[in-house]
Amino acid sequence: MNFQKNVLSVLLVLFVSVSSLVASSDPNVSPTWESQIVNYLSDLDLRNYADIESVKIDFMIVDGGEIVVLSTSEKELESMIKTRLNYKTLAQFTFEKYTKYTLPIIFDKI
Repeated sequence: MNFQKNVLSVLLVLFVSVSSLVASSDPNVSPTWESQIVNYLSDLDLRNYADIESVKIDFMIVDGGEIVVLSTSEKELESMIKTRLNYKTLAQFTFEKYTKYTLPIIFDKI
């Protein structure tokens, strides 16, 4: 009985893993809003800001799904972040328009 439970548990985990892998590899699925924002910020030159490891971005979504950055937790980066994000559109968004949201970003130092 215990062996059967273990085998069924392993099969269930395997099935869920394969299902999620197949679902995430669908080319017709739009990227998430988080990955779109990260993509917009991917080319930030942080060489002069080695001490900054993360930033919180306060933003809202306006008409047409456009991002408007309100402020950031790192004033040294605020201008660069606003340049890359302001008025960029999100393919999919489920935000209430004109509501303030905060997104924490952690920089991967390579």
